[in-house]
Amino acid sequence: MPLEAFPYKLAWEASIPTNVNFFIWSLLWKRILTIDNLNARGMTLHNVCVLCGSSEENINHLFLSCSASLLVWKRLTEHIPRMGTIMVWDDPKSFLLNWPKLNNRGLAEAVWCILPYAIFWVLWKVCNETIFENGSFELEKVRKRVICTIWEWLDIIGKSVDVKKGQTLAILMLNWKNLVADSW
Repeated sequence: MPLEAFPYKLAWEASIPTNVNFFIWSLLWKRILTIDNLNARGMTLHNVCVLCGSSEENINHLFLSCSASLLVWKRLTEHIPRMGTIMVWDDPKSFLLNWPKLNNRGLAEAVWCILPYAIFWVLWKVCNETIFENGSFELEKVRKRVICTIWEWLDIIGKSVDVKKGQTLAILMLNWKNLVADSW
């Protein structure tokens, strides 16, 4: 039986910072240090998700099925009608492989392409800040942080095309649903 080809392009061809490319690579290989992975390496930690406090923490739960994570996904994508079809995937690799294209151009397309990476990254950062810096999960702050992260990352794409032309972070923040929309 042939080995399944690993979708390396998901990690390495995304227009995101290099450290996040490495994070996504580790996420896709299921190697990031969630509590279940730490316990598998010999540590003895009580396995409960730091974001929701009600389920065991593992990669699939933390990023795609945790009630707190789902609130973030919903808040940033609920205005796109076909998002119900993507939220059925329960692991990051399948999720990214099936991330739909947005029928739009310019800023909306650029934002949409990096949105799942930004959500994964910010959720991981919030999780670690909650553990190590006594932080907390606040939906509106996480939503704003995802949008600000995307805005920063757009400069990586902008080396070849200025997708920010005529836009500001404030416009993106206030008009998210109108700017990041399917134009059928």
